[in-house]
This record gives sequence, structure tokens and C-alpha cells, in this order.
Amino acid sequence: MNIWVDIDELKFLPLLEALLEELQSRNHYVVITTENKKEIKDVLLQHNINVKCIGKIFSFYGLFINQSRIIRSFQLYEYVKYKNINVALSFGSFPLFYTCMYNNITTILFTDEYMAKICDLHYTYEHNYFIFPDFIPNETLISVGYDLSKVAKIKCLSPKEYIKKEAIKEFADTIENLNQHKFLLA
Repeated sequence: MNIWVDIDELKFLPLLEALLEELQSRNHYVVITTENKKEIKDVLLQHNINVKCIGKIFSFYGLFINQSRIIRSFQLYEYVKYKNINVALSFGSFPLFYTCMYNNITTILFTDEYMAKICDLHYTYEHNYFIFPDFIPNETLISVGYDLSKVAKIKCLSPKEYIKKEAIKEFADTIENLNQHKFLLA
């Protein structure tokens, strides 16, 4: 399976590092991209994570941010179109989501910020799934607007436990299962 990850902030780096190791041990090909930010690129390279820097999100006092996301999604498309990506793992990257929606690539969004307002397109895209920590109650997810048929949960008691070996194995299993789920629905 070919997996694409676009990382736009460093708070998930320990999780990404452990997950990358697990996925590669299962013989999955993982492509990692980030926007052209020196601080993110340098930290990823320090952790021996090969990353391709593509595009940049820019804004002028909050203006033009959506336009720059769309421009970056076109730049990402040019890079990933020949990679035969099966699944994209998102930690909240809008350009990754736009690119996947355009190319019908299964997208899995992992977040612990379940109460944050995410793009309405995430709810409507047919091949979009969500992974949440299991400490988040189903009632809360329903009240926020998530479709539980597109939600998977991983066992962990707190965000500090994301990188435990059992949680990482379950995370990798969930990614594989959600990719299979796409083909069962087709």
C-alpha cells in the first residue's frame, strides 16, 4: 500500500515517527510532504525522516490563505500523481485533502481536536474517514456532526500515549482496515 502524509505542524512528530517505522516494517511505501518551511524541514531531517518540501501557505493578515491552500494543492497534485497513492493520512492539512478529493484518494484524518470546526467538505467526501482516541465519547462526536460509520478509534488513555507500541500497531491496522473499507463500499 502506498501512503501519503502531509505534515504541516510538529506536534504530531513523535506519532509520525513511530507510525512511519511501523508502516515501513509492514512493507508499505510512505511519502511524506510538508510545506516549504525551514523549521519543519530541519526537524524532520534531524529525525531522519525523508521529506519533500512543496509549496507554501501564505497570508497577508489572514487574507489569501484559502487561495494559497488551493495553489499548494495543485503543486502537491503534480508531485503525487505518479506515486499511486492508496491512502493519505492527514493531521489537518487542507491541501492534502483537496488533492485527495480531486483524485479520489482515501483520506484518513487523525485529530484529537474533535471539537474544532473542520472543513465541511471533510463530512461530505465519500472516501474520508476519521481516527480518534477512544477516550472521546461517541455522543460527543455525534453532537459535533461526525458520521460514526466513518469513525475508527484507537485505544489510548491520553495524547501522551499515542506513541506506545500497542497504539501504533492499532493505528497501522486501522489505516489498513479503512483502506479495505473503501473497496467494500465501492
